Amino acid sequence: MRKPCLTCGRPVTEGSRCTRCQSAYEVRRGSPAERGYTREWRQIVAEVLATHRALYGDSCPGWQRPAHPASDLVGDHIISLANGGQSIRENCGALCVRCNGAKGRANGTDPSPPAISRPVTTTQQARRRRREPQQVWIR
Repeated sequence: MRKPCLTCGRPVTEGSRCTRCQSAYEVRRGSPAERGYTREWRQIVAEVLATHRALYGDSCPGWQRPAHPASDLVGDHIISLANGGQSIRENCGALCVRCNGAKGRANGTDPSPPAISRPVTTTQQARRRRREPQQVWIR
């Protein structure tokens, strides 16, 4: 199934971005170490996840939803780095990948690409409406 690239709108079959936009995104985003995910942080996460699994098993405490089974637990900065949090044990919790992503997007710390202000032709919309492609502004 083809979907539009999050940055330029070109159709992609895998991932969220076309190859060109993905490369540019990774350069802008920086390495994990540059973003504050150091070896020390990874050690803290491993300890926190081991403790969480020993107490609760593969269960996500949930973020804005009830606790639920989840085997894809990750370390979560309770207070994000972007909001002044630190990479210390007291600021580390366990969430599943989905809850962690939702929390990041809601707090404005999701590393999404910057908004673009140019029209993108959405051929999928045009096909649905069975008329000429139109231009839609995306942020």
